[in-house]
Amino acid sequence: PDQIDEQVKQDRYDILMQTQLTNTEELNNSEIGSEITVITDGYDSVAEIYFGRSEADAPDVDGKVYFRAPKGKYTFGDFVKVKIDEALDYDLIGDAIN
Repeated sequence: PDQIDEQVKQDRYDILMQTQLTNTEELNNSEIGSEITVITDGYDSVAEIYFGRSEADAPDVDGKVYFRAPKGKYTFGDFVKVKIDEALDYDLIGDAIN
């Protein structure tokens, strides 16, 4: 009986999510040009690109780091140095430099 209106809840949620997106975009943009170590989680055969996560990223929670390298060069669990050249909303893209 003491709950606030559903629209107020939704409005607050929307504000928080927009703030989070803005903060994440700023953080990701600051990574452009840097080199980070990524643990390989897999290969997206449709996009033909590897993906993994940095030491700051939790699996299934945070964004991913996508990186270009010849298919078959890396396997699950390999550590790869990646030079970041693009930032998306929640993800980073770069090239393997190992």
